[in-house]
Amino acid sequence: MLPMTWVQENLSDLRSKVFGFHHQEFAQLHTKAEEDLHRGEEDLSQQLDERLRRHVNRKGEVQVEWYQPRANILERHRQKFQRHLLQTAEKHHEHEDTFAEAHRQIEQYKNIYVATLQDLAEKMPEAKSLAQLTSTERRAK
Repeated sequence: MLPMTWVQENLSDLRSKVFGFHHQEFAQLHTKAEEDLHRGEEDLSQQLDERLRRHVNRKGEVQVEWYQPRANILERHRQKFQRHLLQTAEKHHEHEDTFAEAHRQIEQYKNIYVATLQDLAEKMPEAKSLAQLTSTERRAK
């Protein structure tokens, strides 16, 4: 049987490492996504400006046909990413709650187990013969 402190230390360490890795990966992905988004936005703006210069007489039409819909698409992508971030945060919170509940249950089971062991340890000196020890053993099961 493994010592409870060892299990707790290893679980806490594992949990910290997993969430640290998750946070680090999220930060990298978020940074890369923001950079790609800004780079793409700049490229699109330059393309649009170039098209507008070519079609000066159709400037109003080009802006309505190309610039406004593309801006709406980019805004939808930003909103979708924000929703994704919120969902990830909610899942993280749910996992935290689940872990805390599991930890509480383990503590309860440990306390019950320790109480049972103490009860059996108190009954052991009372047993004077093999029959009494066997009887105590059967009751313990």
